[in-house]
Amino acid sequence: MNPHFMYNTLNSIQALILKQDIKNTNLYLSKFSHLMRKVLDVSGRNEIHLQEETEILELYLSLEKLRFGSDFTYQINIANEIDIHNIYLPPLLLQPFVENAIKHGLLHSRKEKILNISFEQKKDFLCIRIEDNGIG
Repeated sequence: MNPHFMYNTLNSIQALILKQDIKNTNLYLSKFSHLMRKVLDVSGRNEIHLQEETEILELYLSLEKLRFGSDFTYQINIANEIDIHNIYLPPLLLQPFVENAIKHGLLHSRKEKILNISFEQKKDFLCIRIEDNGIG
């Protein structure tokens, strides 16, 4: 996980504190601590369930949503035939790709920022697609 993301998140929390927005400060802190706990938990493992990977992505994206506001929408779509408890992958495999899509594709876009992540079963392999409507 990029340290810059953590720095931005903490800055956003600080801004909420300065505005005395207690409700959103608590929400942001809760999500951030949950994400950090999950990242630390999986970081020493060789593989995790797809279910765990998507939970981490969901937490990460929900924090980005809080930071960007209503300009940013995302969806994680998992095909019905995929058993998320029986597919294993290296931990945090997808997060850097998703972060890259946000940082280089969506961050500087002036239009609505849309990110879609989809998982499909293609014969003997898992197809993962990360799409954004950004600038690069």
